[in-house]
Amino acid sequence: MVQVKKSLKSPVLLICYKRHRHLKGILNEIIKHGPPALFIACDGPKTDAEAESVALTRDTIKKYDVKIPLYYLYHPKNLGCGVAVKYAIDWFFTHNDEGIILEDDTLPNEKFFTFLDRNLKLYRNDSEIASINGFCPWPDFMAPKIPALRSDYFSMWGWGTWARVWNNFTIEITEKIFDQYWAAIQNKCMSGNEQKYWRSILLKLYRKEIDTWDYHFMFFCWANGQSHIRPSTNYIENLGFGPDATHTGDKPWFVEAQKTPLRSNAPHWFLEATYFYFRHLTFLDSFSSDLVSQEIEALKAESFILKEKINKYERRPFNKLLRSLSEKLQKKAGSQVLN
Repeated sequence: MVQVKKSLKSPVLLICYKRHRHLKGILNEIIKHGPPALFIACDGPKTDAEAESVALTRDTIKKYDVKIPLYYLYHPKNLGCGVAVKYAIDWFFTHNDEGIILEDDTLPNEKFFTFLDRNLKLYRNDSEIASINGFCPWPDFMAPKIPALRSDYFSMWGWGTWARVWNNFTIEITEKIFDQYWAAIQNKCMSGNEQKYWRSILLKLYRKEIDTWDYHFMFFCWANGQSHIRPSTNYIENLGFGPDATHTGDKPWFVEAQKTPLRSNAPHWFLEATYFYFRHLTFLDSFSSDLVSQEIEALKAESFILKEKINKYERRPFNKLLRSLSEKLQKKAGSQVLN
């Protein structure tokens, strides 16, 4: 039996599906911190092949001898990643004014619950704050000497919010909401490349090409002038990368960066890539003629080397931008030299 500390003031919602192998770790951490209540939601299986894994997930939960109030929401049929999560959090906030939300493929550390608990109370009545996040993408060596940061970017890998925020949120994107989100992207994103990226995501959501909810929530917060509180170092790990994942088949570059040690006698690829991004990627929309100089060959070489480093870790849009950067630099440099 897990020893309960009973230190947590906030109720917890655990959203499950078929990751029964990860459940023991996260259930132990939740129970150890003794929330006043634990709400557990589980979507139904998509196929007969998944039915066994979903049943094992529910059976694992049933075997726990928990001395705290438990509430269950088990769907007989599959609702999908977007609707099932929205439904679960709606249910959670019919019973609570605030709380912590976790998924079955995450593993919070000792500091996670303290951070979420304290900041949910601290920002309870602050209309500018939409959520408290436990995840920070930066490696620990980059953490500033402050406990928390404000960010426009939302992370659903272990987070908390309030009914005052969630009860106004919808995952439906009407034409009116689409226009609001489109304008919010224009307002929030300083780089033209970033605007293009997020607008491409918004179009996919509008066309129902992506079954999710977290992008909707981030755009909703942008449209309402709200941001998020996150720690300056990471307090939670995502264990869900792999071939059976719905959206996280490959580990993103920042997860690998967190695990790469910093050494004084060797370049750290994350720092190199970050430098590369801020120095070069933002120039794509307004390429400076000053770059067309004796440094252009060095820039092209640097682009190629850093692109190869990041290719090891990232196979999604950020990498695609970097992969094409060297070619764009060469084309723009060539056209300006010829003119």
